[in-house]
Amino acid sequence: MSEVCARASAGDEGAQKTAFVWLLQTVGRATAWQWVIHGETREYRQGVVRYLCGVGEWMKAFRFAMCGRGDIVCSEVGGDDVRVKARGCGCRYCPRCSRRSGHRFLRRISAHLESSAHGEIWHVVLTQVLRGGEPVQAAAARFGRSWKQWYGALRRAGMRSALLTQHVKPRPGVGWHYHGHCVVEFKPGVDGAAACAKLEGRWWRATTAVEGLEKPLFRRMVCGPGEALTSGAIGGQGEFWAEPQGAVERCLQYTVRDVVQGCEGWVEHLRSVEEIEGFVQVISGAKLHRLYGAWRKKAASEVEAEGSVSGESTGVAPLPGAAGSDKVWHEYGNVSRVWESARSGDTVAQGLLERLSSRYCNRGKLCRRLGIALHCCSGVRRAG
Repeated sequence: MSEVCARASAGDEGAQKTAFVWLLQTVGRATAWQWVIHGETREYRQGVVRYLCGVGEWMKAFRFAMCGRGDIVCSEVGGDDVRVKARGCGCRYCPRCSRRSGHRFLRRISAHLESSAHGEIWHVVLTQVLRGGEPVQAAAARFGRSWKQWYGALRRAGMRSALLTQHVKPRPGVGWHYHGHCVVEFKPGVDGAAACAKLEGRWWRATTAVEGLEKPLFRRMVCGPGEALTSGAIGGQGEFWAEPQGAVERCLQYTVRDVVQGCEGWVEHLRSVEEIEGFVQVISGAKLHRLYGAWRKKAASEVEAEGSVSGESTGVAPLPGAAGSDKVWHEYGNVSRVWESARSGDTVAQGLLERLSSRYCNRGKLCRRLGIALHCCSGVRRAG
């Protein structure tokens, strides 16, 4: 089918008709694993396929429709760990692939906090007045202009490091609740409460909000100044991550929402062509996560770990994304085939899926769906 999509990209009208029907059918007939990783987003994904085909992006539409069908289950050689090697589409607007992109930001911040002392850390939610009927492109542009003005005030207030993540959340029938979550580390000696109080007024002036419509910005201190953090490191991979215990780590995982559910919660209610196309256009060109200050640079531990571990030429490759780990992985097989083997009573396949479910159990939607799907497999029960 990839060859048909390639011919469609070259302008073959017959191939375009065939590819369009096949792609929509592929999205409509998602596998059990695709339902686990994409959730209840079938109508949205079909709308995205229509849009991509309409603008001539046939190969991108093919990768989007096939996202997750080529995933491979990997088991640790000489151990009991299980991972999934993703074969995704890489699109920022994909419910699955958007979920996987935030880990590098969490790892960078976690590495800094584990290697050096820190100042007060605060979590601030930057909202703007919701305008009914406003396209998402206009809401995004309005937020961007406000942030550029406010960032200067944030630096002058004593910012040492910061993470900004933007949430593109639709309000069906109303508009777009486009807002940002900012995690700020202040320099030693800076009173974060006083700084945030002053910054609130600066934010509303930057958004040019009508007087009387402003609402107090949500803000809270995550932790006070202290030495390097030594526990609660952010772990896991892709869709499967371990639930953290530390206040800072929990805050970061909530803030970088794609670690928990990506854009799934934003798009599952999108139905109209205008909303879907607008969302795809904004997300395609947006940088939803940005690091500022000291967090932009690599931590000392990251520099030391660069290039320290590479794959061995034994026919068994390390899992991609597992830099710094000495684990070696064996590719057991395609997830869908493993799934069918488990349903047929294969105890090895059942064991792999059970370990995958129990090892990285968290409160995300994906893990709940995984538990439901595994319950439907004969002999496979979710641990815990």
